[in-house]
Amino acid sequence: SYQMAPTDDRVVETMHHDFRLERVTPLTSRPYSFAPLPNGDIIIAEKIGGLSIVDRDGNQSAPIRGTPQIRDMALGFGGGWFTLGSLLDVELHPQFDENGWIYLSHADRCDWLCGWVVPGTMVRVVRGRIEQGEWVDEEVVWSVHTDHYTPVPDAVAAGRLAFDGRGYLYVSVGGKNTYGKLHDLNTPYGKIHRVHDDGRVPRDNPFWVDEKDRPETSTIHTVWSYGHRTGQGLDAHPSTGDIWNTEMGPRGGDEINLILSGRNYGWPLYTNGLDGSVAKIG
Repeated sequence: SYQMAPTDDRVVETMHHDFRLERVTPLTSRPYSFAPLPNGDIIIAEKIGGLSIVDRDGNQSAPIRGTPQIRDMALGFGGGWFTLGSLLDVELHPQFDENGWIYLSHADRCDWLCGWVVPGTMVRVVRGRIEQGEWVDEEVVWSVHTDHYTPVPDAVAAGRLAFDGRGYLYVSVGGKNTYGKLHDLNTPYGKIHRVHDDGRVPRDNPFWVDEKDRPETSTIHTVWSYGHRTGQGLDAHPSTGDIWNTEMGPRGGDEINLILSGRNYGWPLYTNGLDGSVAKIG
């Protein structure tokens, strides 16, 4: 039977593999991502709990001081509660052993200054290092103009990170706006973006436009692919570096995609899923 929290270690048999299931530590603050460290510890990113480290014995540290501020603001609409201001993904630099860089994505929040009655948020990527329990040396790697911040809940922010082994970082951004914006290449929504590990934008990105020739708010130069709904999973093939994403769709519309340069992945024009009214989309 399915258990939300295993109470004992056990072996799970499947058609292709057997797995040993071992409880490491309970997490209570909406865990979103983790990254294993070379020494066997695990860095945990919890949406409203911040960043912490779980050691090999399952002991969780206090929150790392100095990480991007996590300001949980739950807004109630139609009986639901939505969060604005969350920590999202955590990823180690491929040469972490040499440089110590740790990458975080989070829903950066803009209070009252972004043209909305309520605060707005948007995915933002930073990198830094951990020294003696403190987040230091922070640098912004990817961000957008505040005109793109919206009060759409962080549940669709995505913010997944992946390195391809060639020095490039990929960032997934969900549909934090109306679906009509997902095919507008000047907006960040419903896209996978590609930058160098230090935030520089590769000139061989498929829609590269020089700064002097594009609007101040445009994100077209970082777009790698578009037409995504909410890319809640992102990873690179360990040998080829190919980027794959898992995409949260409507009913019956979840997808696994090989991400190729410049491709349109169709949402919301094409999908195998159904919307809330159980009507076919596309």
